[in-house]
Amino acid sequence: MALVSPHPLLPWNFRDLGGAPANGGRVASGRLFRTAHLSAIGEESAVHVQETLGVEAYIDFRADEDIVRDGAPKALLARGVRWQRYPFDISDAAFTAIATPRPEDWRGLYTRAFLRLRPELAGAIRLIAHAKAPLVFGCWAGKDRTGMVAALTLSLLGVSDEGVAADFALTGASLFPAKDRFSFLWKDRPSAEAAIIQAHLRTEPESIVGFLSDVRQRFGSVSRALELPDSVLAALAARYLDPA
Repeated sequence: MALVSPHPLLPWNFRDLGGAPANGGRVASGRLFRTAHLSAIGEESAVHVQETLGVEAYIDFRADEDIVRDGAPKALLARGVRWQRYPFDISDAAFTAIATPRPEDWRGLYTRAFLRLRPELAGAIRLIAHAKAPLVFGCWAGKDRTGMVAALTLSLLGVSDEGVAADFALTGASLFPAKDRFSFLWKDRPSAEAAIIQAHLRTEPESIVGFLSDVRQRFGSVSRALELPDSVLAALAARYLDPA
């Protein structure tokens, strides 16, 4: 998996999901990217994403209120990139009540969201599987909704839990330099800024690996949990796996 935003024109927390060992081969590079939201990128970045990387579609998990606040990805739309909105929200009252969530709290949030949103998550995987050209998917920060979809996709492709965790960890490395974007989390508790940053921006392996373990324990496998037909799994492998 590529380093986080290795090119100066790439948006924050934008990276290629390719490169991880999977099912006797590797996840193909240059076909599937994950990101934070792309509404604020400028023309040069949009040109790089569309022309250099070849991205033709942006699957956006943000909710309506996010679009109202941050706007549409105008620079990408001007380049002809297709903006496919696919909103869903994983937050719940139990998690919102936790001021400084621990890794196990994130695991619980992801697991509860999965149980509530299985059709929506399966739909996101279908969109990814049937893409005809390189695409990028993401939510607001590219961490939680994006992290869940990335973990499920990589797992379906045969990437080990260690490989999934390695990708998840890159998100934290990208978010810490951009921590000022999250100041809304501590504006009412400035004295707790350091603790809140650590709690919300870290991406520990136990959170994402524990989530996948919960899914398998309940359903037997990720593919069974998502109720994806063999045709979707075959399309996913054909599109995003390179043989050894």
